[in-house]
Amino acid sequence: MKKLCLTFLISILIYPVIGAWIILSTHQVFGQDKVQGSEVFTLIVTDWQPKGFAEERRPAISATFSSESNVAIDISSIEMFLNDSPVKPTVTGSGSEVTVTYIPLKLAEDTVHKVRIRARDVKGEVAEKTWTIYIPLVY
Repeated sequence: MKKLCLTFLISILIYPVIGAWIILSTHQVFGQDKVQGSEVFTLIVTDWQPKGFAEERRPAISATFSSESNVAIDISSIEMFLNDSPVKPTVTGSGSEVTVTYIPLKLAEDTVHKVRIRARDVKGEVAEKTWTIYIPLVY
């Protein structure tokens, strides 16, 4: 018998009740309920740097992946992109918490640069984070 993989997304938007939009999402995969924010979604990016802008043209760009359920992170799955181009970060740590760091040769001044990181734990849970860094014009 083949297994059927179905994913259902139920979103409820409540505005008139409290004057704000609230989104509640439930996912069902292989008959198992997963609620965002519960312990089922446990691989997260706990810290990333720099936030907003960097004061130098060669900032240390870093992020930390952490598994709240103590599941090991698959080091070979780690990807980092700078302005949509893949880069090779240095990885420190092991097990359920790793930090990735990349120091570019030089970033253009007066420009916003996009950083994206992604990793997977050994059970297949994925965490991804995208942010921007502004490098101001240096005189």
